[in-house]
Amino acid sequence: MKPGEKVDFSIIVGHETARSAGISIAVRSAPTAMMGAAGTLSVAPTGSGLRVRTPGSGQEITQAAPKTMMDKKVTFAFSWTAPETPGTYYVQAVANAVNGNGGPDNGDDWTFLEPVEITVEGTSSVEDVPLFTSLYPNPLAPSQILHLDAALTGPTQVRVISMQGAVVIDEMMELAGGALPRPLAELPRGVYMITATGGMISRRGTFIIE
Repeated sequence: MKPGEKVDFSIIVGHETARSAGISIAVRSAPTAMMGAAGTLSVAPTGSGLRVRTPGSGQEITQAAPKTMMDKKVTFAFSWTAPETPGTYYVQAVANAVNGNGGPDNGDDWTFLEPVEITVEGTSSVEDVPLFTSLYPNPLAPSQILHLDAALTGPTQVRVISMQGAVVIDEMMELAGGALPRPLAELPRGVYMITATGGMISRRGTFIIE
């Protein structure tokens, strides 16, 4: 997963004789951790039979009421949004299949889910970003407008780095058909690396100012 990415999960609880089941779900940074929470848990506003709580041990999901078994099983659906910090996280859950007599007894059956490991990867490096399919004029005169891929239209984050590693431009620009809104006249002669990100599109390339 990527930082901030949201993914849907379902946990199925089955039992031969129980009438209903409840569950407690958490995501933590260690498989046996009892405290803290990682990322953000969420459930559908209606119909899930679940609720999100934040007790002292950290955010968790529990049933709003025991959920009735259908064909000897019940499904609990929820979502998790990954934190911004890369790392390994674990879905923890404990379910209780109950006989529905209104109190705890030997007819209830507790089950602990084997922790499910989730890896949140770091953001991609510049090398992972595809190259521009169009980057012209190149070389570029200080008075000329640099054109990038035509698909880059509207608000686009443009970052220009010198060969010495200095960030010389890092700003949101309004592109039209891939064209920057102004010349890069403030840049001295040299070779530069440029990355541009707009919406779901991210590209990189190298250009020369002569």
